[in-house]
Amino acid sequence: MIAAYTGWIDKRNDPKKAVVFGNGQQLPESAMEELIAYMEKMQCVYRWNAGQFVIVDNSMTYHARQALMVEREECWLQLQKEQKQLRKE
Repeated sequence: MIAAYTGWIDKRNDPKKAVVFGNGQQLPESAMEELIAYMEKMQCVYRWNAGQFVIVDNSMTYHARQALMVEREECWLQLQKEQKQLRKE
C-alpha cells in the first residue's frame, strides 16, 4: 500500500490515486501521510550479510526494502568480496 502510494510513477500510474477504498474513493492524503510516518517510526532496519535470509509471515508483519545508496557495480563488487571472505572461513 505504501509502495503504491509513494512510488510507481510513470505514464500509467499516479501514486496519489493508487490507494482507494472499495468504492473507488481515494483515501485522504492526510491518512496516508500519517500511516507512512507511523510505519517509518516503527520500522526495524537490518544490514544483511552474504548468505543470510529471512522468512516473513505476511499475515503477521509487513516488509520492505530500502533503496540502494550505492551504484550497482559497487554493490556487486562488495558482494563478491564478502563471498570470497566467507569461503576462506
